Amino acid sequence: MATMYPAVQATMGRWTYYIVKMKASDLAKEVELSSDVHQDKTLDDAIQRGVNRSRAKQDLVVYLHDREDHFFNSIVVAALGGSPTFTALRLADTPENQVFKAMEIDQSFGVLTFKGGERYYALDGQHRLAAIKAILDPSDKPEDKFAKNYVSEEFRQQFRNEELSVIMVVQDPGQNDEFRDEVLKDYRRLFSSLNRYAKPTDEATNIIMDENDGIAILTRRLISEHEFFKWTVDRPNEYFIIKTATGKNLREGDPFFTQIEVFYNMNLVFLSSALRGSQGWKLSKNESVPEKSWKRIWAINRPDEETLDEFYEELSTIWDGILKVLPELRNPPTEMRVHNPQSNSDGPSLGDSALFWPIGQEVFAPVVRGLLDDYSNRKNLDALDSKQVVEALAPLSRVNWSLHEPPWRRLLLVESADKAGNLSWSMRNEGRTQAKSMAREVLEFIVGVSPLDAEGQESLKDRWAQLLVPLPDPADVESLWRAVLEQASA
Repeated sequence: MATMYPAVQATMGRWTYYIVKMKASDLAKEVELSSDVHQDKTLDDAIQRGVNRSRAKQDLVVYLHDREDHFFNSIVVAALGGSPTFTALRLADTPENQVFKAMEIDQSFGVLTFKGGERYYALDGQHRLAAIKAILDPSDKPEDKFAKNYVSEEFRQQFRNEELSVIMVVQDPGQNDEFRDEVLKDYRRLFSSLNRYAKPTDEATNIIMDENDGIAILTRRLISEHEFFKWTVDRPNEYFIIKTATGKNLREGDPFFTQIEVFYNMNLVFLSSALRGSQGWKLSKNESVPEKSWKRIWAINRPDEETLDEFYEELSTIWDGILKVLPELRNPPTEMRVHNPQSNSDGPSLGDSALFWPIGQEVFAPVVRGLLDDYSNRKNLDALDSKQVVEALAPLSRVNWSLHEPPWRRLLLVESADKAGNLSWSMRNEGRTQAKSMAREVLEFIVGVSPLDAEGQESLKDRWAQLLVPLPDPADVESLWRAVLEQASA
């Protein structure tokens, strides 16, 4: 039996294609994943791209199920084994239709008829198609278990009739094997073009634009309202607190305190309390989601306004406490982010603080969270007021944040020579992840989040020393480590 869909015929390059409106149930039934359509493993490898990854499918299932404003862009579908028939709309030859004829509507709008025997697969949009199939007809495969349990039957029936845009590209190879190979090559080229030149929005833009991710909303609110981060709207071109351009790196001459992606991650860490780890992330007065589901559910379901206000007050109180304990954060960043200061007695006193570099801020944030959790646990408190936050964070003032001093010197900040043999200091690149992890471990020891006995301190010292560049001699290790112990006992 023939199947018909309303369609628009169009051309681009050497492709003739059809923009088709299909119900979700028809799309799930008629269009298949590439591995289900053919046995050509070359094409399968090129196009499949791990479509059955359960996490990707889960994210999209949650998005479709939970967001009333859900929307997909067009899914591109290719056909093998046949060709549908396009029948253009016929307009009566009347005066009122002349304007439509001049627009060639009677050549472009019509009906696309599938006679059967064709096989269709998603050329672009396989993860979207997989999520649709998982919602409407979940299999017994492990990757579909989530959708089967998460999606309500009421939503499943409603979703069947939702309409999606499908772009159908068609080449009929007939029975000619050689021509079939050429068609497959064309489809591979088209797949490559669709994916190679598609540019997703960067993380900075997502944070600025997202109206559902609570952390993004709170990050923007800090920039709008908090006294330290506040953006002066009447002088937007003079805003130099949070860098909103993409890219986490900052340079010495940049006037910003931090970059928006780093700021977002710091705010996320500050709110990731041990209590939320056990009780979940609140969405509303009566609804929370488990910690493990934060990325999949909480981040795409906007918390209600009362909950956002609660989160903002908590986050604002934490930043107020940090600024009170570490007032040097109010210093001009251009004076606090200088690896190799030039001797100039007439200029300002320049420093190189870990607190002003993204790498240091990424180490700093979880230590702040650890101090807050430790204080809450010792005092048996679920929430901290502003005075208690300051008390909890007071150990941060023990730390020497200068990158030219232990524990940072030779760990995060290293000295190297250029081609002419001139020595200079720069941020570590090789082994950076391991060095950051060690910096956090030493910092947690200094502030008391991870207290150590004599044996534990000796072990930490040895592991820390092995990561220093260049590897110091034993006497230097002891001298540098004494500086760490002095901070820990201050």
